[in-house]
Amino acid sequence: MDFVSGLSRQKKTGANVPLHSWGIAHPLLQKQVDIAEDLKKIDALKKQFSWQVDLPFRDYLVENYSIIITNVEREIIWISHNFVKLTGYSEEELIGNRPMMLQGEKTDEKSRKKIRENLQKFESLKAKVVNYRKNGELYNCNIEIFPLMNDTGNFTHFLALEKEVC
Repeated sequence: MDFVSGLSRQKKTGANVPLHSWGIAHPLLQKQVDIAEDLKKIDALKKQFSWQVDLPFRDYLVENYSIIITNVEREIIWISHNFVKLTGYSEEELIGNRPMMLQGEKTDEKSRKKIRENLQKFESLKAKVVNYRKNGELYNCNIEIFPLMNDTGNFTHFLALEKEVC
């Protein structure tokens, strides 16, 4: 029964008409859907690459951290929904590129060097960097990067947590 015929029936019989959705969803509902999708993908990647990592991913996503996963060549293989929202880039624009595409004129060379050196040694690090959104707007963010190891002890990927700060 369509909505209009349902209204006619309601007038005649007093029956209830089902409430229809016209594609309107509360933003918090969409956030929960995004988090569920991100967690599912992270679990699939953990299994695929046999990563030995136990981080509170749900907590990070709820707190609006962006999650970025790269291979050891530092090419992006996956990004969370939060990262798309933060940067303005689509998943298609980011996959296969390096996170350094977000850096620019005001990105501190000392931070870049620290990141490069730690990644070359497969060491975790924390840093504050200036990045740029797709529209050219700069933003400050704290990043924490972890090398990911598989069950045979080989480093296979990097995982970065990024949070915008004032």
